[in-house]
Amino acid sequence: MAVAYSLMSLYERMIAAVENAATDANAGMVYYKSVLACFRVDGQRVLFDAYLYLKDWKWRPGKTTERVSIVLRAQEEMTKNGSELVRSTVGVSYYSVAEGSATLLHTMHFDFGPPSMCHPTFHAQLSNQPVLPPVEESRELNCELQLANNNVRCFGNARIPTCDMTLSSVLLCLVADHIGDEFFRDLRPNE
Repeated sequence: MAVAYSLMSLYERMIAAVENAATDANAGMVYYKSVLACFRVDGQRVLFDAYLYLKDWKWRPGKTTERVSIVLRAQEEMTKNGSELVRSTVGVSYYSVAEGSATLLHTMHFDFGPPSMCHPTFHAQLSNQPVLPPVEESRELNCELQLANNNVRCFGNARIPTCDMTLSSVLLCLVADHIGDEFFRDLRPNE
């Protein structure tokens, strides 16, 4: 069974819209491999697994010289026809890059999954584990981050309940935080 192009194109358009917003705002670069290559079928499920590298993004919207690099990994599982999201994990690491060396500022991951005891359906957790693509994919994404000695200490066991923070929601928040309201509104044309 092949993954329906209508499903893959939703992800493709979403990521392209973020890339266009970043480019139009001169807010940084977006690197990712072919979205179509990030899908596979596993039995009765469709799996999506992708890294995105947001290089040299503005620290905040508006006039700022400070930059941050962000690496995301999205792992999402859907029903065979793509009509229902079964689970989602999106890891987001923020890095400060200076003189070729990257310092992890923090990592957060957002989870969504079937209800289970003592585990909020949607939640976030802080982490000191960096999100970085495997070496081969790092080259493809132009993600040549060389981690400096990382002594970030973080209590990662606290789950923070959230609303829906799947890939689309995380990307929308990143645009709001780093690019600004004009481009945020462009991504949400029905408002």
